[in-house]
Amino acid sequence: MSWMDNHMHFLISSHDKHLIEKAARLKGLKSTTYARQCLLAAAERDLPEFGKQKLVLNEQDWTLFMSILSAPIKPNKNLKKAFDSYHFLVEVQSP
Repeated sequence: MSWMDNHMHFLISSHDKHLIEKAARLKGLKSTTYARQCLLAAAERDLPEFGKQKLVLNEQDWTLFMSILSAPIKPNKNLKKAFDSYHFLVEVQSP
């Protein structure tokens, strides 16, 4: 897979396009190269911030959440079928 085998398409205003082209020229880059570099830098900056987000629950929601996590799982038909398929594959592939 080459590094240039995917495309992103989006619409921008004439003003935004002009601004991007001007900034790219000042850096001696093609506008697509400049846009790609800026998008990647923003993604690398923003993704770690997402991982730092916290979910805060009030006492009632926390109790409900914990009760759901600790409740025994009641398998439905699809889960039983998946388990049987996995069990069959494990038995067939075992020496």
